[in-house]
Amino acid sequence: MHTMTKSTFALKTEPNTGMRYIEKILDELTKNHRGNDKETTSGVMPEATGSMYCPVESFIKYTDKLHPDCDRLWQRPRDCFVDDDNEIWYYNATVGEKKLKTFMSDLSLSCKLSQKYTNHSIRATGASILSNNKFNDAQIMSVTGHKSVQSLSVYQRVDTQEKLQMGQTLGITMAAVPAQIEALPAPPIRPALTAPPVTPALTENGSMAPVLIAAEFAFRFRRIRF
Repeated sequence: MHTMTKSTFALKTEPNTGMRYIEKILDELTKNHRGNDKETTSGVMPEATGSMYCPVESFIKYTDKLHPDCDRLWQRPRDCFVDDDNEIWYYNATVGEKKLKTFMSDLSLSCKLSQKYTNHSIRATGASILSNNKFNDAQIMSVTGHKSVQSLSVYQRVDTQEKLQMGQTLGITMAAVPAQIEALPAPPIRPALTAPPVTPALTENGSMAPVLIAAEFAFRFRRIRF
C-alpha cells in the first residue's frame, strides 16, 4: 500500500450508462497494467451522483491537492491549510509503511469513535455487506482478494434478523406439512466398556495393590479400535 502512486488508480467512464468510477489499474506486486483482465482481484468505486460524499469527487479532489513533485499516492499532510482551489495540502514527503498500517486505528482514536477500527475492518465490513446483499463467494473473492471460500466464510456473519427469518421459515414449513417431516432416529448407544477381570495375585509381601493399579492403568490407557 505504501508503494502506491498517483497512477495506481484511474478515473474511467462506463460507456453504456456514462457513470464515472475509479478503478485500480496497476498491480502492486507485478507492476503490470491489467486492463480488463477478468482475473484481476480488485473492485471499482462508482460515483454517487448528488452526494456530498461522492467517492469519485473525493478522489479527484484528493489527488488535486497532492504535492505535484511527489509521485506517491500517500503523502504527509501539511500542519495547516485553507480550502482553496490552488492550495496544496501535502508536503513533498511520503507516509511510511508503519504509519499506514495504523492509519485506521489512529483515526479512530483521534475522532473519538465508539470503537477502535483497523485497516482490516474495511475489508471485513465490505465482505459482510456484499454477502448480506446476496453476492456469491466468487464475486466477493474477486474484490477482497481471498484465495479460498474457507477464509472468506469468517466474514459471513449471521445477524439476529437473519436468525429470526430462518426460525420463521422452519416454523412455517413444519406447521404446514408436519406429516412430511420425519425426525432423524437417534444414533445407537454403544454398550459401555467394562474392565477385564483382574486375576488376584499377591506380591511377595502379600499385597494386591500394585497388581490392581497396574491392571487399571492398562485398561484406561490401552488403544481401543472400533
